[in-house]
Amino acid sequence: MNYWLPTKFGKRIWVNDEAQIFLQLVTVFGVASLAVLASHALRMPSVVGFLVAGVSLGPHGLKLVPNLASLHILNETAIIFLMFTIGLEFSLGSISHLKKAFFGLGTLQVLGTTGAIALVMTLFLRVSPGAAAVAGYMIALSSTAIIMKLLQSSQEVASPHGNATLGVLLFQDIIAIPMMLSLPLLAGGQSSHLSNSPASILSVSGEFLAFVVVAAVGARIVVPRLLKVVAESRSRELFFFSVLFICFGLAVFAGRVGFSMPLGAFVAGVMIAGSPFGRQSSSEIIPLRDNFLGFFFISLGMLLDLKFFFLNIHGILALGVLLLLIKTLVTYLAATVVRYTEKVAIMLALILFQVGEFAFVIAQEARRLEVLSSDQFQYFLAISLISMIVSPLIFKVAPAIAERVASVGRGSKSSKWGKSSKGGKAGKDSEKEGYGLSGHAIIIGYGLAGRKSAEGFEAAKIPYCVVDLNFKVIKELKARGINAVYGDASRDEILEAVGADRAKVVLIAVAGRHMVPAIIAALDRHHCKGQVIVRAVFEREAEEILEIRSGIDVVVGEVESAKILAERALLAFGYSTESL
Repeated sequence: MNYWLPTKFGKRIWVNDEAQIFLQLVTVFGVASLAVLASHALRMPSVVGFLVAGVSLGPHGLKLVPNLASLHILNETAIIFLMFTIGLEFSLGSISHLKKAFFGLGTLQVLGTTGAIALVMTLFLRVSPGAAAVAGYMIALSSTAIIMKLLQSSQEVASPHGNATLGVLLFQDIIAIPMMLSLPLLAGGQSSHLSNSPASILSVSGEFLAFVVVAAVGARIVVPRLLKVVAESRSRELFFFSVLFICFGLAVFAGRVGFSMPLGAFVAGVMIAGSPFGRQSSSEIIPLRDNFLGFFFISLGMLLDLKFFFLNIHGILALGVLLLLIKTLVTYLAATVVRYTEKVAIMLALILFQVGEFAFVIAQEARRLEVLSSDQFQYFLAISLISMIVSPLIFKVAPAIAERVASVGRGSKSSKWGKSSKGGKAGKDSEKEGYGLSGHAIIIGYGLAGRKSAEGFEAAKIPYCVVDLNFKVIKELKARGINAVYGDASRDEILEAVGADRAKVVLIAVAGRHMVPAIIAALDRHHCKGQVIVRAVFEREAEEILEIRSGIDVVVGEVESAKILAERALLAFGYSTESL
């Protein structure tokens, strides 16, 4: 189809489908940039800016983008990336480190919130059981994107409440998969080939289990060997595209055999998470996921019917307050039952109160299956968007509220509670990364300089970790029982894995001068307080490094070798450096 596009001079130009799509994308980029810039100026997460941009752009706003067709592929890609990274997070190691928050608090919070919301919706609001269950699913889930940004910006990821929040978010991300799979059953077979018969349920369950088993068995043979060959090439580009091939390849395969593409992406993530390449894969995909999620949130804002919102604003606000208060209360009670301190329990309840991004995926699928009506969808969409927008404000006042309520509850007694990652130990449960090390050394680049440094650390019995992009080296080090991580040290996920924020010394001995600034910037993002020692080949490199950040100890190979040459030449003439 072609379009006549009016201009300010009164003329019209002929625009085809492709040009129209690109014109709409340019409009999206421009409005989103302005909205995110404004949200940053107001010290709010980018998600808020994306949502506002979507509301402004959409068919119910300024109508600059009349439909979602141009964003559909980008929206689907964002969901696939989201599910893939959730699969990458699904490892027995991460769950074991967060078992109290994952198995205890996460289970109680999700099941308790879902049950309470569904009960209230069914008994008091006369909503159908299917729609009530979907409402429970949506409200129970929290926003990983918003919460992680807030925790990282306030340096509270390693605090007691930050650590517990990570466990709950991980559980929510994983439980969202069976929630999605249950939607056709909630539809009662009306919008699907499924029915509620025991045979149908067993058939679907069997197909799902068979798909997971086949994928897992294949993963133990194909994926590790493929990524091993790719990693040994030491080509970042080849590794990146190989991971994308696995992600989208299994997603397409899942779609072909009757499952959803996001489910295939999740299984692909689980497959890679069980290999030594999970960290590096995550570090490559997460930046892409975060950027594509911007389109996802924009498309959500475009779905909001502003006319419906303003006509029903009192009902939306009343229902939103009721449902979110139920979630907050259930989360607080769940944290208390699992024996978190009262202050941490209050913080958790306030941090997790908003509705998450995966709730929208569930809501859209529920509307497609006619489990939710159009009006019900708009109600929950509005409540969810409002909860996301006010979430940063709630997070900001949460410590003061928690302190006030906890002090009233305990009377004159004082309670111990770690405020942030700057404080003391967060307890056993907080040791989720970095092998539980603190005050250790990190060697980035295991060439000659890295090996010699490691020998010195071993002789002095100083604990250390090694980061390198040479998989053969990492494999050999692990075989010797040395803490080693395969990956790019300029990626946040890799530095988190070796506990960079707790290291006493970080030694950077990588080849390639362009890598050093990126690694230093990543260390700054992780608030690394340890001494940073960098190997430079030439003196001009040292000057460039010191321009990035002062206080770095730069060892220049050119200068050090020149000193040694001069010393040995003088010794040949019978002079000592001390006498001169």
